[in-house]
Amino acid sequence: RGDGEPACRALREAIAEGRQGRTNLETTPRGDLQANGATEQAVRTARAHSRTHMAALARKLGLVDLPADSPILPWAVGHGAWCYHRFHGGADGKTAWERARGRPYKAVLAQLGEIVLFLRPAHIRPGKMQGRFLKGVFLGRVDRTNEIMIGVGNQLVRTTKFIRLPENEQFSLEAIEGLR
Repeated sequence: RGDGEPACRALREAIAEGRQGRTNLETTPRGDLQANGATEQAVRTARAHSRTHMAALARKLGLVDLPADSPILPWAVGHGAWCYHRFHGGADGKTAWERARGRPYKAVLAQLGEIVLFLRPAHIRPGKMQGRFLKGVFLGRVDRTNEIMIGVGNQLVRTTKFIRLPENEQFSLEAIEGLR
């Protein structure tokens, strides 16, 4: 079941071709958001979580709202979905992470947009005698590998460790705008 958008229709048809047995393909009426129930609910939840992360960051920066074209917005959507998967309890009281792995998620997190010191991966460290840590903006974690995503200017760095800074050094609008 899905909407009539060509890409969605093509995906449903490709899945049906690859399956054995009979597959009923349903196209929901145009503009009928309730017909896609669970999907639309997931979209609303993802929007709500990204808004929450954006509002929390704006508050830390002393703003009412972040600009609609803020470079952190796409990261807020991904990080919101990531947090939901790790921390939202279901009807059984367990998170999706717990159900899949048998234990709660316990890795250290920073707030989206927080300035942290991150361990520079060997491939971007200039030499063995150079500093191992640099400042960057926390953008979330990679879903499959649990690596930390850090924004440094217009570059994305994946790393394995970070250190949180003292509270008075954790947030900067200039650092967020520098992600462009």
